[in-house]
Amino acid sequence: MRTKQSFDNASDSELMRAVQKCDQRAMMVLYKRHYAFVTAILRTYCYADDDINRGYNAVMLKVWQEASHYRRRHFLAWLHQLSRSQAKMFITQQTANSDPIEDAGQGLQRWYQTQQNIKRLPRKQRHFVEIYAGCASVEKTAEIMGINADAAKLLCQKARQFLQHNHVEHADEQAPDEKSA
Repeated sequence: MRTKQSFDNASDSELMRAVQKCDQRAMMVLYKRHYAFVTAILRTYCYADDDINRGYNAVMLKVWQEASHYRRRHFLAWLHQLSRSQAKMFITQQTANSDPIEDAGQGLQRWYQTQQNIKRLPRKQRHFVEIYAGCASVEKTAEIMGINADAAKLLCQKARQFLQHNHVEHADEQAPDEKSA
């Protein structure tokens, strides 16, 4: 049986094998280890600050519940998929519970456009944006990604330029409709 200290040094795959055997200590290590990663993903889907912890707990509960289905996949990719599913489910619930006249789909439209722009980023820039959204620090994002700070700053600069350019293009496309209305 592993000690808490040995779990701290265990790989995610080793921890998942222990979680599959219902080891709560292993789950707690995963829970603490991946907070920044999961919350960064949740933030890219427009979670308000008060919903971040609730969303994070829901994702980690899903990890616990789905542990028996985990089969040597890359853990972070699997966790990313679970996090995105949770975020989309939350947005769907929020939209279903809102007043359609008051809401008018504006929030969902902004989310959709932002996600479309993020999807068009090159893979490394997209990964940077997803992590950075939760950290708000280039240095912390670089640490999580395992790259140096200068490389992270370059990714940040390129992603910002791309997203700003596409945001302006989208705003220009919307402007004529707003004037005619």
